[in-house]
Amino acid sequence: MNQNKLPVPLKITEQQWPEDTEVMVTISSTVYNHGQYLRDALEGFLMQETTFRVEILIHDDASTDGSDDLIRQYLGKYPQLIKCFFQKENTYFKPNKHELRREFRMMTRGKYICHCEGDDYWIDPLKLQKQVSFLESNPEYAMCFHKAKVVAPEGQEHKLKIYSHLKEGTYIGKQIFQDWTVPTASIMYRAQFREKIIQTDKHPDFLFHDIIMFLALADCGKIYCLGDTMSVYRIHDASITNRPDPSRNLRYIKHLKAIMNSFDGKYAHVADHLVSNTYLSMMVNHLKNKQWLSAIKSLLLSIRYHPLMIWKRIYQYSIKKISKSGN
Repeated sequence: MNQNKLPVPLKITEQQWPEDTEVMVTISSTVYNHGQYLRDALEGFLMQETTFRVEILIHDDASTDGSDDLIRQYLGKYPQLIKCFFQKENTYFKPNKHELRREFRMMTRGKYICHCEGDDYWIDPLKLQKQVSFLESNPEYAMCFHKAKVVAPEGQEHKLKIYSHLKEGTYIGKQIFQDWTVPTASIMYRAQFREKIIQTDKHPDFLFHDIIMFLALADCGKIYCLGDTMSVYRIHDASITNRPDPSRNLRYIKHLKAIMNSFDGKYAHVADHLVSNTYLSMMVNHLKNKQWLSAIKSLLLSIRYHPLMIWKRIYQYSIKKISKSGN
């Protein structure tokens, strides 16, 4: 395999490589009804400047909003860069999802893999270059990620600061699980660990598959956060993590319990905390709806998983109220 590299980074749309040149990075993008936002994601891929070969693989999971038409437009314009797989029916909640997506995965040729769903996007043209440079220089690291902005649907900054705690440095699986640390559109990992991810992500109760991927990679090597802000996470009503669902808390608890019983139990303690906290949130909702018996049941379940969690929540609430009154 030819390992040609350019002397300086060049926009990937302007690069020309012999067919036998090694693909250094595969950009893997899953799209489902992201038509309103998809152009931002695609342009974020195409603006990348690298010294190495890149491929863009797009998996359309049976969109019904015209996303597939936009993908085909870009495919026609950049056939040397983009390859697509159009799913005939949506696979997200199917138990055999990995098998249904196998043909798409087999298209991957890169030494490293990045993910970015169609409603998120990249804002730094040197994102890939910086991450490859880090992983090439640090073989003990299985994955690196970076800081990200959070925006509302129209693009303005969102009030939620879910990634504001990120600092440059090494992270362990416990931190990633406990604080939901990693913006998915920021990751780059070694393709050699892809099969480990697939084998790990088989429990039927897993709900958020990105966290399973991160924890699987934490078993393969170290994980590093770069200090630059190079991607955007967009929160909107149609996103998978923001869909209103009355049973969502119960499904999330099943997800946490599945993690408890996976990874040789190393995350059981963190999962206990998160389960307890989720039951407390359910209790608050039951109280608002005057569902007294359900509220008591949720409280008792919270205490069962972590007896001190309710006092922690009361303390946090008190500090918040004091802070507001001081202003």
